Amino acid sequence: MDLKRVVFDICFAVLGLVVALHGALQCFWPAKLRALRDRFPRGYDTESPLGRVMERAHGRESGLASRISGFCLLAMILGMLTWWFLRELS
Repeated sequence: MDLKRVVFDICFAVLGLVVALHGALQCFWPAKLRALRDRFPRGYDTESPLGRVMERAHGRESGLASRISGFCLLAMILGMLTWWFLRELS
């Protein structure tokens, strides 16, 4: 097997698992996701008008739409990883 292919497969699987973890946190543990997000610096100016809108959006409790989108993200990534894994086996 080619080394480039192995490295690509490992990177693809790790990236998929990270995205699936984000979806799981968004769906099942939104408070934990917020705590993790608060540990990293913001990528925008919190004093600008758009920054204040972003701060208000991040300050609210997670709603049903956010949890559903996290579940959809989790389901899509797990389905994609399953399809990829089964394709690699054949």
